[in-house]
Amino acid sequence: MSDMKQVSVAVIGGGPAGLVAAGSAAEHGARVVLFEKTRQCGQKLLLTGLGQCNVTNSAPLEDFLAHYPENKKFLYPALRQFFVEDLKDLLKQFDLSLVLRDDGKYFPESGRAQSVLDALLAYCRKQGVECRCRDAVQSIPHADSRWIVQSASGAWPFDSVILATGGLSYPGTGSDGDGFRMARQLDIDIIPTRPALVALDISAPDCAILSGVSLRSIIARLEQSDGEKVWKKIHEIQGDLLFTHFGVSGPAVLFLSRWLPANFGPSSSGPKFELSLDLVPDISVQDLEKQLLVTFDSTPKRQVRTVVSQDLGLPRALAQVIVKHCGLDSDAICQQVNKTIRKSLIRQLKNTRLHIAKTRGYSEAMVTAGGVSTRDVNPKTMEARQHRGLFFAGEMIDIDGLTGGFNLQAAFSTGYLAGKYAARQL
Repeated sequence: MSDMKQVSVAVIGGGPAGLVAAGSAAEHGARVVLFEKTRQCGQKLLLTGLGQCNVTNSAPLEDFLAHYPENKKFLYPALRQFFVEDLKDLLKQFDLSLVLRDDGKYFPESGRAQSVLDALLAYCRKQGVECRCRDAVQSIPHADSRWIVQSASGAWPFDSVILATGGLSYPGTGSDGDGFRMARQLDIDIIPTRPALVALDISAPDCAILSGVSLRSIIARLEQSDGEKVWKKIHEIQGDLLFTHFGVSGPAVLFLSRWLPANFGPSSSGPKFELSLDLVPDISVQDLEKQLLVTFDSTPKRQVRTVVSQDLGLPRALAQVIVKHCGLDSDAICQQVNKTIRKSLIRQLKNTRLHIAKTRGYSEAMVTAGGVSTRDVNPKTMEARQHRGLFFAGEMIDIDGLTGGFNLQAAFSTGYLAGKYAARQL
């Protein structure tokens, strides 16, 4: 491509999606300038996986897509064009190998997120991307068939613009919603945003007592009530849960958090939300009652908390709390359990209820749910349907996945696709 016909591309946002988008656009022949408002690119990337950076996942494509609760079909073209092996090959060019762990997660061989960031920055340098840090973009008006990037340093014309500013999670890294504001100015539909993959505050002192206790493969249900006693199930998942000093966390809780509204909190006058926990999902209520009856009759002097912990496989600290909620002393024995207490024990085991006070908010959310409507974006190119030359990538789009590398892979894949087609505007 000659210099006279070279497409100019502005990438706004220097996170994982923006860095790959910039490198991809330059690799496909464009002159690329990346604008990053903070002092350095990739600050949020350095926080992922507790600084170890779970880059992607080994799940095959169809299983991979199943890890996005909504709009998974939108991602199909991007993942088809740039998937796990493509990402591994790209990173390997810059001496970064990934290691596969037993749980299917890929991490950098170094165990450091900085290694991933270094490779992405090297990719951009190799392709000749101009990175402008500390240069915040205020608006991107369209005039005379060009996009005018108005930043802190001036106004710059481009053939294409890729918005990859991230969502609202971890605002200290620069994700403050600027991209959504610019998109709204161009009449792009923004699905209401809310924190996702975030822990929950629970209105119960027992959580603090149980802080550090983890549960494996329970069933957790998110339920909603509009003030009546009837609770409606919103979603459920089987997975792990962790009690914390403020409430609950863990994969099951993080997954369910995305369905809570953004304005939900103690001062909210809207619906109430609770978690219903089935602590022993592998046994039915009927079979559980039969098992307890046999145990209580055959070992009348045994402590009830020991039955709950040893026979049902629950942590001892949790067993003690359950026994207390049934109205028994911590050292109560089986012969003290009457029918009413037994029914209460079964309810605690099959339907422990935790009232949700609030989420931990964007400051602790791993990702943002909501964002640029997928209806307004061409999934084959990441270009806005009503604006030629405007592209989106990464967390800005209304796509959020589960933990395990799925969100980063979506950022890389949509970024690569946006860069590729942004470079083809002339």
